[in-house]
Amino acid sequence: MDYKTKPLSRKNIRTLSMFLRRIFDMDLIGSVDVISMLDKLSSVFDKCTYDIVEDNELPISNPAVCEIDGNDYITIRIKNSVYEGAILGIGAYRDHIVHEICHVFL
Repeated sequence: MDYKTKPLSRKNIRTLSMFLRRIFDMDLIGSVDVISMLDKLSSVFDKCTYDIVEDNELPISNPAVCEIDGNDYITIRIKNSVYEGAILGIGAYRDHIVHEICHVFL
């Protein structure tokens, strides 16, 4: 299933990012710890979890995806290489994970 969100202004994105940092109990400045966000995911969003999958389980063009079941339960599936890259602090991989978390958030 493909869900789209409406485009947001930079001002709105900054406001939402502050709210997201607060609900995940993170500092309001500095880098976001995406691994910590994943670990808190199910406590922040009660119908959401994540799963690290082998790279070949997702299409080459999808580093991570949100999947919704018939009960509105959301699982973020993340390629292992993307997860490992995020742990190493690689920005693009961190961005892919936050992107999927934002689908849940928005």
